[in-house]
Amino acid sequence: MAAVDTIVILDGLQNAKDTNDKIYTMDGDGENYEAVKTYVVELPPDVSAARVIFNGIYANDMEHHVRVHYTALTATTPTKTENSTPLDWTLVDTNSATGTSNTKETGAIDVSGHLAGTLHISIAVSEAGATSGLEAIVQVRGYTGLDVWTTLTRFVGPVGTAVEVAFADAEAQGQTTLSVTNPTAGHLNHTGKFIFIEDTGTAADSEIAFIIECGADA
Repeated sequence: MAAVDTIVILDGLQNAKDTNDKIYTMDGDGENYEAVKTYVVELPPDVSAARVIFNGIYANDMEHHVRVHYTALTATTPTKTENSTPLDWTLVDTNSATGTSNTKETGAIDVSGHLAGTLHISIAVSEAGATSGLEAIVQVRGYTGLDVWTTLTRFVGPVGTAVEVAFADAEAQGQTTLSVTNPTAGHLNHTGKFIFIEDTGTAADSEIAFIIECGADA
């Protein structure tokens, strides 16, 4: 059992955190009550480029953070892979009336030299309150030099009411036991699911964690 005003996460923090950073979850058990979701989209082998558009206009309510990783087969043996990040954790401000703030995209990802490729897409709610989700649109093209895009798939990210919990102390990289303010009141007692940790100073240092223990409130 975790100590008072602490939670325990699997693997540990990838980046150090301070008291300005935030944790987001939802009140409920299981994956239906996760404030962050990850999605895998396999690209057709015959496309030359791909992109992901995050449509914040779909739901003009809570802020979200988004990220896209790309894994490619670059040789004839399937063990040869190359990983890249077309879009690191980025804020989509659905409350903004400015198109460049409420809509984000990766830009064209050149996949023409790859035997196969997979997009790893993450969407997280990063504001306390109810959200009807953020839409992700995955598009591909097969015409070199022409800006002609075809929608491969589109889906909506986490839906529900996110809760924000504050860090009570600074935490070092690799730390698994985190000091938080009133974790039970903040519904972090619903363990065994993924939570989103927003780095308010450096968005790219935000991360996804799997919570396994929750202590009582002080």
